[in-house]
Amino acid sequence: MKMTKRRWGAAVAATIVVAGAAWALMPKPLQVDIAQVSRGPLEVSIVDDGMTRIRERYEVAAPVTGRLLRVEVHPGDEVGPNTPLVRIEAAPLDPKQEAQLAGRLHSAERAASEAQTLLRRSRDAALRAHAEAQRVRKLATDSIVSRDSLEASLTADSMAAKDQEAARFRAEATAYDVVVARAALGQLAETEVVVHSPVRGRVLQVLHESEKVVAAGTPLILVGDPASLEVVADFLSTDAVRIQPGANVRIEHWGGPRPLAARVRLVEPAGFTKISALGVEEQRVNVVCDVIDAPATLGDQYRVDVRVVLWHGEATKVPATALFTSAGTWKVFAIRDGRARIQTVATGEMSDNEVEIKSGLRPGDPIVLHPSDQVLDGVRVSNRR
Repeated sequence: MKMTKRRWGAAVAATIVVAGAAWALMPKPLQVDIAQVSRGPLEVSIVDDGMTRIRERYEVAAPVTGRLLRVEVHPGDEVGPNTPLVRIEAAPLDPKQEAQLAGRLHSAERAASEAQTLLRRSRDAALRAHAEAQRVRKLATDSIVSRDSLEASLTADSMAAKDQEAARFRAEATAYDVVVARAALGQLAETEVVVHSPVRGRVLQVLHESEKVVAAGTPLILVGDPASLEVVADFLSTDAVRIQPGANVRIEHWGGPRPLAARVRLVEPAGFTKISALGVEEQRVNVVCDVIDAPATLGDQYRVDVRVVLWHGEATKVPATALFTSAGTWKVFAIRDGRARIQTVATGEMSDNEVEIKSGLRPGDPIVLHPSDQVLDGVRVSNRR
């Protein structure tokens, strides 16, 4: 009886030892980073360097040849349509110069007439856009139209108002050209010509400050309205073809606490070649954006980052680091019953960090992040965290 118990105990011990050895020799699950497929907002955007610039600027030039007296205005000074900017002691004119001034006056009068026509058209368009915005606002209050429709109408109203302001600025500038050309032609016998500011705004730059002899047409002062601020960024041509006028834009890294809202106004139809910092030739395209409610601290020729939103919406998505390609298709390692299984997926929109999944996965499915070459189909895995 005692021998039987001893044998039984030895058998149990041997079984435990064998089981322990088998467990020790069994491959352990591979440690990986695991995430879950989620559903939520996804935004696709592209970003590049940009520069601010005042949309409507005016270059004040010398209307006649003569001696420029010392300029008394400075950058940042506020000026109005009647503010004197420079004084020039005019040199005697010959018949050829007189004919040139007469031709300049004729061209200025034609440009002023066209500017007045554009101003009337932009004023009518602004009135229509404002009325439409008010109508859509009322419908949105009654929940008849969507929030996107309201935002689109408000944006159209804002841009129409900006276009009207730009047309007004141009009308004032061209009217000023007529005054200058007429004054230059009528003051042939006078010794001093006074050049006034064409518009209300600020002095942006004084190109010639000291007294000197200048020729007719020499640029002297830049004047502009800081409220008409825009941003221009040069994107790769392969990115620019995806940008549409009216697209939402965020102005980042401009120095303020939060990004500024803007809209794409123009994607220029012609590109240009630019040498990158690495010495590579790149084909670039300028994209011009209107800043909405630009702060007074943001001025002309300031560096910013321009982020253009190409697409946004709700999507089933995974981190981009979970995807890999095989046989020309996108795949992920989905985790089922503790094992990694290769799953082919159909992708949609892609941002820098996330990718839309059209089919192949559902929200909540666990997946392997940045899989290494040790992750194979069917291998047991566990979360590293």
